[in-house]
Amino acid sequence: MSELSKFLATIPEFTKTSRLQSLYSDISRQKVSNPTGYQANVLWWKTLLQDIVKRGLQSTSDHFVLHVDSDLIESLRWGKVGRPLSMPSVVSDLKATRDFIPLDDFLSSSSSVHATYPLPYRVASLVLGRPLWWALEQLNIVGESENPGSYDSRWALSQGSYVVLDVLEVAAEAIIKAQLGTGSLSLSESTHNLSSFRTKFAPIILPRAPESLTDLDIQVLLRYLERDKGALVSEKEVIKFAEPNSVLTEITDVDRGVAEMKLTRLHLQEQVDEIQRKIEDRVTKIKDLILSKRQEMAKSYLRSKKLLEELLVNRLKSLETIQTILLKLDTAAGDIEASHLILFSPPHSGLDNLPDNAHTLLAHPTLQRDYVDATLANISDALANHAEIEQAIQLGGKDAQRAANVDFDDDELDVELAEMVQAQQAEGVIHAPQLERLEEDEGRGHVKAALSQIQVPLHSPFPSSQSAPPIRHRDAQLE
Repeated sequence: MSELSKFLATIPEFTKTSRLQSLYSDISRQKVSNPTGYQANVLWWKTLLQDIVKRGLQSTSDHFVLHVDSDLIESLRWGKVGRPLSMPSVVSDLKATRDFIPLDDFLSSSSSVHATYPLPYRVASLVLGRPLWWALEQLNIVGESENPGSYDSRWALSQGSYVVLDVLEVAAEAIIKAQLGTGSLSLSESTHNLSSFRTKFAPIILPRAPESLTDLDIQVLLRYLERDKGALVSEKEVIKFAEPNSVLTEITDVDRGVAEMKLTRLHLQEQVDEIQRKIEDRVTKIKDLILSKRQEMAKSYLRSKKLLEELLVNRLKSLETIQTILLKLDTAAGDIEASHLILFSPPHSGLDNLPDNAHTLLAHPTLQRDYVDATLANISDALANHAEIEQAIQLGGKDAQRAANVDFDDDELDVELAEMVQAQQAEGVIHAPQLERLEEDEGRGHVKAALSQIQVPLHSPFPSSQSAPPIRHRDAQLE
């Protein structure tokens, strides 16, 4: 049973066949004969479809857009009741009241969705407009009450993707409250890229499954927050929230630089988390190999662990650099105009009017645009090398050491491995007899290593005319 079917099974109407048959039947003629019952059915469907969208129960998992297509109809098929033949009438009605807005119209329109159809009008159209429309239909002034058209023709007109306005409104208000509810924001707090926007707000609007927020969800959210709420401006992958009671008109160079640094910081943090997980995995494997007396393999994993630790140090340094630059940018930027002026204004552009502390910040080398760009370039190079180093670490041995530009002495590895063995013995994981066997195995390993260094001559040391002396047993020499 699908997640949608499980959800439908919890709704009372789906346990009452007679009521469900009424809701699933073609209600197009009911609009004329019983407008009150018709509106009750439309309202029920509106609530159900909103819940389906909000819960991400469609095949696409979108949370603000309803896709009215054959997949939706089939997913709503229910036992002997069959498919919902009422869907064309329901969608047509909700589209007329602007509860459902065609996706293309929503994204392309430059005017607010509330401008043409304000909330009072929508309420009045539901309470007063329907009876009036019904009366006009009876007089044949509007509509074709006697011939609503075939199901196929009405279904063809109703298919498409629709923004579900009420669900979108709730999510948008939650984002505005989370972003602006704490008062004034720093430059880095008010600026986002798509990744940081998703990371911050997905858990707020989808607390049960934040990872399910789709790209279309974000596109619709940003359009609504910018055009209809005036809460932000966006340009490609850069998002800037407006301060309370202020108006933003464009994305500046400062905003683009901050968004790029935040994206780099996010990637670095992901790599740090990944490396830490791999180090923990190596430690676990080393302990298991020690218990199974596979010393050489344990040493190999120890080498890999140390390489990962070197890589972790480098990533943490890069992360600290980014965080320091963002902090200095926030300090320098008292507000958006000041940040733009301090960081990117050309010479002789009125900087003499800035306070003394702004002049001090301006003179700091870390706040020069060239420095910021160079830092990002260096970190980008480090990120580019990450995959190559990781691949070398997987292979192990000297290739990994060369890739990471480090050198580990085998004696150093032996000492560290011995310390790990002793630590496990202290914890009671390894008992004394096992430790003795491990030490014997380690001794054999050193002997094998020494023997491997002996070079066997390719040619006999004796002339071809002279045979080698016979090998005599040591006991024979004593005779």
